[in-house]
Amino acid sequence: HCFRNIGQHYATKDPATKPPLPGVMRQLTNATRAAVRVIGAVSTMKPVLVDEATRQARQAVCDGCDLYRKDLNRCSKCGCNMIKLKFATEKCPLGKW
Repeated sequence: HCFRNIGQHYATKDPATKPPLPGVMRQLTNATRAAVRVIGAVSTMKPVLVDEATRQARQAVCDGCDLYRKDLNRCSKCGCNMIKLKFATEKCPLGKW
């Protein structure tokens, strides 16, 4: 039931209730930049992962956000699949955590 519209992916034909994900190129750029930040943290011996309480607190913020696509377990702002909740190097693109 997915279709494409100008590089954006919808899980439904009702974009008013399901915010679109960023285009594929934007998602790849975001993921690449996140990987570089993680590698930088590892190479400088800085913390890479957050503790479970921090991850859960971040998830709670995302769960309450209008841009969180629960049906896809993804953020419609940055396109992440919520894996970034675990990384100390990452932040919410809206500044919520």
